[in-house]
Amino acid sequence: MSRILGQYRQTAEIGFSERHFTHPCSRKEVAIFLLIVCALAGPVCPEETSPQDSPATQQLAAKIEIPIHLDDNLVIVKAIVAGQRNVNMILDTGTSPSSITKALADTLKLPRDVTALRSLNGTIRAESVVLPAVDFGPLHTAPLRVIVQDLSFVERNLGIRLGGIIGLDILTKSSFTIDYQRKSITFGALPPGLKTVAFAATSPSLTVYAKIDGQKVRLLIDSGTEGLVLYRNRVTAMPAAPHFDRSASISTISGSNRLSWLKTRVSIGEEDLGKREIAIADIDSNFGDEFDGLMGFAQMGFHRVGFDFENGRFGWD
Repeated sequence: MSRILGQYRQTAEIGFSERHFTHPCSRKEVAIFLLIVCALAGPVCPEETSPQDSPATQQLAAKIEIPIHLDDNLVIVKAIVAGQRNVNMILDTGTSPSSITKALADTLKLPRDVTALRSLNGTIRAESVVLPAVDFGPLHTAPLRVIVQDLSFVERNLGIRLGGIIGLDILTKSSFTIDYQRKSITFGALPPGLKTVAFAATSPSLTVYAKIDGQKVRLLIDSGTEGLVLYRNRVTAMPAAPHFDRSASISTISGSNRLSWLKTRVSIGEEDLGKREIAIADIDSNFGDEFDGLMGFAQMGFHRVGFDFENGRFGWD
C-alpha cells in the first residue's frame, strides 16, 4: 500500500465493484482502494529522520491505550498535526510516507516541495511538506516530510473530514496492538497469547512470509485492506484455476484490470489459517522482491493484530 484518489488516481486508481461490495462507491471499496494504492507509494527519496525517533528509543515502559473509530476495516484515530487538534487520520500500516490532505496543507500554510514516489506505473512526482510535529497517542515526531494528497473522494465515502494518513514512518516509533473488538490501540509490548511470526522486512515495506497452497510469498501487512490480494506475476502453480469475476475490477491509469478469485490453504509461519479466499489482481507488480501481495485483517477473522518493532514480530489472534 503501503504503499489514494486525486493523487491516488494518478498513482494506481483502485476500485472494486460488486462481489463483496454493494455498489461501486461503497465504503469497503474505499478500504480496498487504500489497500493497494497506499502500499504502492513508497518514497524514492530519503526521509528526514533523527536518532531519537528510532523504535528502540521510543518503546514505552507502561502500556497506553487510546480509542479508535472503525469504518469496516479502516482504523481512524485522532491526532495533533502541527498544532491542529482532533484531526481525523487513517492509520495504515501499508503506507509510507504519511500524508496530509490538501485542505490541511492549505490551512497550515507550509512551504511545498516536490517528492518522487514509486507506483505500479513507475516513478511519479507529488507535492510534499515538512510538518513541525505529529502527536498520536503517546508518540511525538520530530519534523517529518509527508505527502500532500487529495482525499476528498475518501472523505465523501466515509462521511467524515480527514486530515490525512498515519503511515509506517510514524508507526514504527513504538510497538502497538490494534484490538478490533475493544476498538482501541495499546502502545507497548504485545499482550500474551498472540501467535507471532518474524517480519520478513520492516523497510521499505512491512512484510511477512506466508504460504499459499505451499507457494512461499511475501505479503505486505496492510491495515488498509480487508483480505488477501496477490499480483498475477507473483502467482505460480495453483491447485485450481482462479474464478474470473466480471463484476470485480481494479482500475489504473493504464486501464481497467479484472480480478480472479481462488480459495486455497494459507499459512503464516507455522500457523495454518485454513482455506481462505484470495483475490488475484490482473496486474503486475514491479517492486522486485519486496512483496508479492497484500494481507489485511477484516476478512482474516483476526480480533487483535500486534506489531512488535523491538523484537521484529507480527502477532495476531
